[in-house]
Amino acid sequence: MATASVHLNVHGSEVYQGRWGFHPCSRATFLEFKEYHRYCLRDLRATKRRSRWDSKLPHNRVDKSGNAIPAPRCVGTDSRLYGWVLEEYRNLRHPKADPDSVVRFNPPRGWTTRLEELRAFYA
Repeated sequence: MATASVHLNVHGSEVYQGRWGFHPCSRATFLEFKEYHRYCLRDLRATKRRSRWDSKLPHNRVDKSGNAIPAPRCVGTDSRLYGWVLEEYRNLRHPKADPDSVVRFNPPRGWTTRLEELRAFYA
């Protein structure tokens, strides 16, 4: 498998040339961010499930036989964080025709730490 070549665009950011166009990050970073997106989506769903569980009165948190339903587990991903992750993930997925049209990948500090936290929680 051929490796992607690295270029600089007019904005001064690194751009990786793949088979189908130019990307803002390397393949390894993309795969890691793809996993981060998957875990964030999973945790967002669990957070919403937990929110619905919290909004019920205690006598409504039981099953048909009267046993208490345990609270759903989650780390706590909010909609704003997931919205950003989804936007970045969509940007990373689609290659651009020329290196100057590539939008810079600018993740926040600590996203890899958060990924490790989510991996450990859902392992």
